[in-house]
Amino acid sequence: LWSTLQRTDDAADMRENADSPEPKRLRILIAEDALPNQLVISAMLKQLGYTDVTIVENGKLAVEHCQHHDYDIALLDIHMPVMDGVAAATAIAPLRKGGTPVLVAASADVTNESRQAVSSAGFNEWLDKPFTREALASLLARVEQLLTQPPPPDSLH
Repeated sequence: LWSTLQRTDDAADMRENADSPEPKRLRILIAEDALPNQLVISAMLKQLGYTDVTIVENGKLAVEHCQHHDYDIALLDIHMPVMDGVAAATAIAPLRKGGTPVLVAASADVTNESRQAVSSAGFNEWLDKPFTREALASLLARVEQLLTQPPPPDSLH
């Protein structure tokens, strides 16, 4: 019986490793106050192969992390306690180096006022909540493409 269980475990490990995506290199910061949402997005990112992920529960902590660490993308919930995502983006914008982190607003709030506030704060992208793993994967692929494009040539005419 033990050898049967061991072979079954080995086969499951092989299937899991065969289905695991290649590790992705994006450095991701998530600011989300709701623990269930933190767990879901963490699982989605792991399934997509992203392992360099930091999750904080408010915008103030997101700003502090951006002051001390380099991220490729910062996905910020726009409605959080302590400091919301709009205020955090406004504080992070002057810290950006070479366009990073790419700022992504995440919210179920689709009012014109929220969209305008997000646009004024310097966000690059909007991700409707709740979002699917496919929507998240599409967003991250766009960010990866944006970050791998060569910078435009300088014109000194």
